[in-house]
Amino acid sequence: MPSVVEDFRAPLTNKRTHINSAFRGPLDSLPTDAVSAHHLEIDEEDCVYSQPIAPKRLRLDNGDFNDEFNSWVYNRPETLGDVNGEISDLPAPSNADEATTYVGHGAYENSIDPMKTWRTHQATFLQERMRFHGLGNAIHNPRCSVPKCNTRYVSNAEHPLPDGTTDTLFRCRTCGNFLVCGSCCLERHRHNPTHIIEEWTGRSFRRTSLIHIGLVYQVGHGGYPCVKPRSPQQRRTMTVIDTSGIHHVAVDFCACEDGQTISDWQQLFRDGLYPATTQAPQTCATFAVLDMYRMLLVSSALSVHKFIQALSGITDPWGVDNVVDREKELARTTRQWAFLSRVLRAGSIFDANGWEPGLVVQQCWACPYPSVNIPDDWRERNNQWLYRPIMSIDANFKMKLRDRIHKNHIDPPLYNGLGIQPPIDMFEHWISTNVPELSKSDCAVFAALLQKETRSEVGLKWTGLVGTFCARHELVHATTNLEKGEKYRNVDFCLAWAMSRMKPQTLAITYDIACQYKKNFHKRFEALPSVIKDLDLPPADMLMFALPYWHGNVHDVLCEMRNSVKTKRGIGRTDGETPEREWSDINHFAGITREQSEGARYDLLEDVYDHINHRKLVGIGNTLFRRIKIAACELAVQEDSFAHINASISPALARTWEQHILDFEANPDTAMNPYVVAGEETLTEQEVRRDLKREEDRERASDLGEDSDGHDSGTVTHTQFVIMGIELEEAQRRLRNDKVRIGADPTAAEEGRILDRRLALRARLKSFMKYQRQYLENFDQLLSADEDERRALGSGPPDPEDTIIYMPWNSPGHASETLCSIERPLRAAQCTDVLKLLRNRLLAHRSFLNVRNKFISGQVARTRAQTLIDSLQTKIVELSLKYRECFESYVSLVGSEEECLPLRRLEKEDVSVFHVDESDSEAIKNLNRLDGRDPRATSSRRKANARRPGHAPRRDEPGLSTSTMKWIWVGGGVPEVGDDGLMHRSILCEWSKAKARRDRWWEEMELLKEEMRRVVESLKHEEHVWQQRAIGAGREDETADVASGRVSFCLAQAEGRRRVRESFLSLWLRTEPPRGKVWDKWDTKRLEAINEALSTNVTATNIGAVAKHDFDASGTFPEKLPHQVFLLDLMILPYHRRHFLLVLVLIAPRRDGVVSFLGGPFGDAEDPSMARTSSLQAVRFVF
Repeated sequence: MPSVVEDFRAPLTNKRTHINSAFRGPLDSLPTDAVSAHHLEIDEEDCVYSQPIAPKRLRLDNGDFNDEFNSWVYNRPETLGDVNGEISDLPAPSNADEATTYVGHGAYENSIDPMKTWRTHQATFLQERMRFHGLGNAIHNPRCSVPKCNTRYVSNAEHPLPDGTTDTLFRCRTCGNFLVCGSCCLERHRHNPTHIIEEWTGRSFRRTSLIHIGLVYQVGHGGYPCVKPRSPQQRRTMTVIDTSGIHHVAVDFCACEDGQTISDWQQLFRDGLYPATTQAPQTCATFAVLDMYRMLLVSSALSVHKFIQALSGITDPWGVDNVVDREKELARTTRQWAFLSRVLRAGSIFDANGWEPGLVVQQCWACPYPSVNIPDDWRERNNQWLYRPIMSIDANFKMKLRDRIHKNHIDPPLYNGLGIQPPIDMFEHWISTNVPELSKSDCAVFAALLQKETRSEVGLKWTGLVGTFCARHELVHATTNLEKGEKYRNVDFCLAWAMSRMKPQTLAITYDIACQYKKNFHKRFEALPSVIKDLDLPPADMLMFALPYWHGNVHDVLCEMRNSVKTKRGIGRTDGETPEREWSDINHFAGITREQSEGARYDLLEDVYDHINHRKLVGIGNTLFRRIKIAACELAVQEDSFAHINASISPALARTWEQHILDFEANPDTAMNPYVVAGEETLTEQEVRRDLKREEDRERASDLGEDSDGHDSGTVTHTQFVIMGIELEEAQRRLRNDKVRIGADPTAAEEGRILDRRLALRARLKSFMKYQRQYLENFDQLLSADEDERRALGSGPPDPEDTIIYMPWNSPGHASETLCSIERPLRAAQCTDVLKLLRNRLLAHRSFLNVRNKFISGQVARTRAQTLIDSLQTKIVELSLKYRECFESYVSLVGSEEECLPLRRLEKEDVSVFHVDESDSEAIKNLNRLDGRDPRATSSRRKANARRPGHAPRRDEPGLSTSTMKWIWVGGGVPEVGDDGLMHRSILCEWSKAKARRDRWWEEMELLKEEMRRVVESLKHEEHVWQQRAIGAGREDETADVASGRVSFCLAQAEGRRRVRESFLSLWLRTEPPRGKVWDKWDTKRLEAINEALSTNVTATNIGAVAKHDFDASGTFPEKLPHQVFLLDLMILPYHRRHFLLVLVLIAPRRDGVVSFLGGPFGDAEDPSMARTSSLQAVRFVF
């Protein structure tokens, strides 16, 4: 087998060899600031080609990409001009009517502005629309369009009409624009009594109806004629609601032997008409309109009043026929239809258990359910957190219900405990009991706790809802009502109702007041009603409470970092904010449900929840697939980022800090919190101002000579001479900084103070010159050279602050080695001191920014705070400039920058505070924005979505997940606690956060792989259950026709789940394993093993559980794999300049259809301590 490295390196190093047929440029012209990750594939000739992972292309800036690289990246032909949209000379499409201008990047002018193209045809559209109102093609010879009839139309004909002629023609707006005679129209619509009919009057078309031209609709035989219908006197004119409008239909009921055994409403129902009543029905709705309105209702909150108005407008556009109002009938039938549909889909009515609580609730396919989709021995495994469901709780005070109880009108709900909400009577009995509320908070003061008993309830039956949601997959698990505020007893009942169906043996709960809610949790659950309190509540060590991602910011800092999802092990990148996203959809129904009866509101909310859950389930395949791509890229970045940080920490110190994290996770209430800098948040404005004033007082005292060196006469030692020079340099620096602060137009007082300081500084410089003559050889020559240079330039004597102070570092050949040896350590110490002060100012700047953002409000207060922040920022700039000057002096003394290590040259990007606290917040937004919507082309939306799934972050944006800890924080080694306790704790805090980010993304990868496996297992289980229901015995009173329907329905449900499972697998898997060559400059052996395995069709001899030894410790594949290996995705992520991250995502399907995912070649995927073990392998390479 040829070397993988050589095969892939050859086309990269030989500039005359193309990577693929579209690449035409030298490889060194590849851009260094690519802004997207790309999917690579291999063609038949083993050539690499690439396309962006994101569904839409980014708009590129001028010069960012040349034509050659653009053609390689986007797999497009080369453009002839600017990539921003200069028109190309490519040929137009073959269809002349659709001819558009190609503008590059696969975009045509018509696709950019389709309305502009349409406006050029609007006159033609108007003519065609006008033509539709006439006879069209039949204008010269109007006749029936049915070939066997072909009756000719005659106008104003005398009766009797001649054979083959008619004086009436009709057309059906529903069937199409076809002219037919009266008899053909009746025959065509014998089974379609609700079509819209128009009659030709000789000059125009007029709206009519099928009942007016004599149509009688026969029910009872499924479309077949009845041998003995009821008499014409018993014929019933009914109102039928359909998608085409509200119609009157003459109905004949069956009176033969078959019709004697069933009632009238059953005859209607069997013909697809749902009766509004069961006793002598006069109104019915077609199944089609019930399905349509139910979908419109739950997806867009369209009220029945608005829907009936729309149907009335379709039926009678002129509003003169007084269309009957059937609003109440449609509302009632839709409610019943939705209930029947959900009960049938649940399937439990086919089982022996019958109508149990929670009958119609759809189970989450990706959540763990014992004996369904998780192994029986999960408790014995090290990775138990993979099998822990995560629920989110929150309250919503917009979903109110007015108190409109009428004793004579009782409207009980249809579901009443069969769905997501608990039974009304059980819940009302529970909240009527006097359960004490222990709500004293030891954290921040929360409105949820303060308003438990004080929230307004005047005129309201319920003030809102509290809900429990699937935090990972956003399904609604349970909701209950709130009679006042957010009481624990309502929340407990809601959570218990959700747990009663899932019966979790381990559980994680996110709640915006979780720090208070977890207190006395088990004690409160003991008081729950007997119906649900017997559930197997997980023990305390199997329960986890966490604060959501964004809500945690309002808690005390210690509380937030102790309970946040950011630091909880095993929770992945779950943000806990699912309720907020779901409430935004549910709140659309607040206006409808507020005025409904309690039963109608209950049933409508059930249907809304069911629609949300179904939408999430059918889209979960695409959601998980996108999430795993995001996680793969983010994990690669976080691992590399943490590696940079960890490299600056000694192994012993890293082990100590890891132990701090483990101790904190074991005892979060007592152990030291490594994620918080103790006392950082207590920094106040007064303390910051005090420190700045003290520093200013010391500087002024030194500038005015009050802190004199005491050597104006006599001699000084070598050391004193160097120290005096350094002090004078500092005085010059301060004077220059103050000149910059006051600007070019100072006041008289400010100018006077500057002059006083200049006089004092000039005197000190004059005194220092005699020591320079004493210790620097030929010092007068240096002065003469300066004077000659000024004369040549025509400039006068410099100001004292600009005068060059000659010291050993800038007087090579004039200073002795003794002076240089004295100045070297002083300059190093000076750099270290400036670095320390710079760190402190940066910490103070960040601390006060947090204080201002969280606690300061009002224009005056915020203006004062901003002034202080600007002062700190000025200090940071001045200290940065001072360090650069001191470092230049130090480099001049030691000879090279390498000799200065661990001190380094200070760049602009180095002056920052560690990572931004949550650097990957954009990735979190990506994880929760995976609903299939595609942000489009406006510049503002492009900027907001610049880091969509598969796109790399911009390198010039602060706070991205690729930022690393700057060297200034560890440049001189991490300070010991005794030396600089604040700095030590600050670095420990940021190191811990960086490790937590990496660990959470690794957990996210493992959770996603497990969830994808569980989805497949759940669908297989449900498919098997429906198949068993089809072949099982029916009810004792089941007739043959009902049994046939049951079998057909069950098989259709099984088939639907099979199709969903196959669609997910086709999305996740590839039909053929790629045979591409990859190149890793540092680790060729591992990549050769990966390539060989991917190119080999490995057959399974032992199909069992997912093998945890997919890779051995050396990074190579074992001799026999338990299943074939596929490549889920191969991505390039721009890393740094000419460096890229190559991300491999591997997947392995088993023969029995179960999907398992390979851990990376770093060890056991089930070992949580192996943080780098994942389903991806990120390697770095250079073009």
